[in-house]
Amino acid sequence: MTAKGLVCKLSECGYRFSLSGDNIVLKYIGRDDPKSDEILPLVSELKQHKSEIIQYLKDEHFLNTFRDTVNEMAGKYKDKLFDYARSRIPEKYEQFNQVENRVNKYWDNGNFENFQKELGNWEGIYFELLKLFEAKND
Repeated sequence: MTAKGLVCKLSECGYRFSLSGDNIVLKYIGRDDPKSDEILPLVSELKQHKSEIIQYLKDEHFLNTFRDTVNEMAGKYKDKLFDYARSRIPEKYEQFNQVENRVNKYWDNGNFENFQKELGNWEGIYFELLKLFEAKND
């Protein structure tokens, strides 16, 4: 079973995952008593694939954090900020669009190493645009 499949199966059985350093912490939050005959083989498989599960959980946490951050940033300034950048600093606006396109491409292709790198570039340009926009409004 894949790391994602194993996490999903245990989640369906009422378990939630977290990381504590290099350890996976399982917490049962289901309503009924856990069915040990169903869970023990899954926990055994989890131990066999510990490093893959840890990486999957880290990736999921990162992606959720990224989504939340992007949504928060876009909700605050998007329309006015991008209108300003498009009309006043078109070269920076175009640079931002190119980086955003690469971020989306890497996301769609599942290339998380390049995705994280471009995300850092995206964030840097976004905050640079934001500073210019806020300075204009002061």
